[in-house]
Amino acid sequence: MFKRAFFAALCLILFAAVPALAESFGNGVSLDERVAISKITSDPVSFLGKTVAVEGTVVRVCRTRGCWMELSSDRDYETFRVKVDDGVIVFPMSAIGKVATVQGEIEAVHTRCNESEAEIKSDCVEKRGVYYQIRATGAVIE
Repeated sequence: MFKRAFFAALCLILFAAVPALAESFGNGVSLDERVAISKITSDPVSFLGKTVAVEGTVVRVCRTRGCWMELSSDRDYETFRVKVDDGVIVFPMSAIGKVATVQGEIEAVHTRCNESEAEIKSDCVEKRGVYYQIRATGAVIE
């Protein structure tokens, strides 16, 4: 009886000590160099159209389709959006709290006024603002 309990406890300890396996999405990550997210957000225009690899902790994932996730930056209170084509790559909700390395192209997304705002504000402009994100071709989540 003691041997079985000891063996079971030993197995539990060993399995708990084994790190989780990394899960690869899309084309994975082939670039060796990681660009700090804060470097991209400080001067996003200089990265437009460039393929980069970034790393951060996953803080949010699209609940509907898994088509985007947000990574924490190396700068406090800053996140960076990772977007994929719907259905091509699907990020699981279980990725939240895990470290992700993502590879893709930096792009600008122009936000526009929605119809209700246009009705309320006659001076609603076509381009309301712009934000930057990485259009991911692959990711590894550990």
